[in-house]
Amino acid sequence: MRPVASIHGHSHAVRSIALDADEEVVAAGADDGVIKLFDLASASAVRDFGRGRSAACTALGFHPFSEFFASGACDSSLTLHDLRDGSCMFAYKGHRAGVTHARFAPDGRLLASASADGSVRVWDLTAGRLLHKFGQHTAAITGLEFHPCEFLLAAAAADGTVALLDIDAAELVDTLGPDTAGVHAIAFQEGGGLMNGGHAAMLQQPPAHRLEAASEGDAHARPEHAEMLAPWRTCWRRLRRGETPSD
Repeated sequence: MRPVASIHGHSHAVRSIALDADEEVVAAGADDGVIKLFDLASASAVRDFGRGRSAACTALGFHPFSEFFASGACDSSLTLHDLRDGSCMFAYKGHRAGVTHARFAPDGRLLASASADGSVRVWDLTAGRLLHKFGQHTAAITGLEFHPCEFLLAAAAADGTVALLDIDAAELVDTLGPDTAGVHAIAFQEGGGLMNGGHAAMLQQPPAHRLEAASEGDAHARPEHAEMLAPWRTCWRRLRRGETPSD
């Protein structure tokens, strides 16, 4: 695989990157705390934020609809920025070590952050408060992604495990691994399959009691959860038939 473009502009090592929803702008955060926005078409810097901030920018994430983005730093700070001028819209406090990831939910209502302290926090953007704190991991979080339907949040850690977290019930759904080779990045496929960075795909069906609860609409699941879980069921059926998720 060959690069299609090379973008330059930072004077210090780049520690984090994020692509906007339209795939037109990439944000890059560096060791000196500076965040630059680059136009992909011209491969040139269009905005420059964070000068005077000493902590390295270790996490970035664009909101899927609105003109703001989140940044995390090695000093444990998590900030919501106005995309137009980089100004601070809100500062979230709670992590006890550097922030490793910042991800917005697909519907834009929630912001999830992960830290080197092993915790995952979910923030309510409307209320501006902490919604849930997950502490299943004792090792640093190395990957964090929302399922496309927002029902699940996957968090990978340096110990080679991946936790599947139910956001509504604020509970652990399942744990994958450990992967002895380590998990350095994760991503969900459209069909719901979970890929871990650099190694074989890991596909996991949510436990049976969660599927039953979703279909029955009990107190722990919203009625729409049955529809939300459909990609998981489809992906699992294909796996059992010996097909790949993309077939």
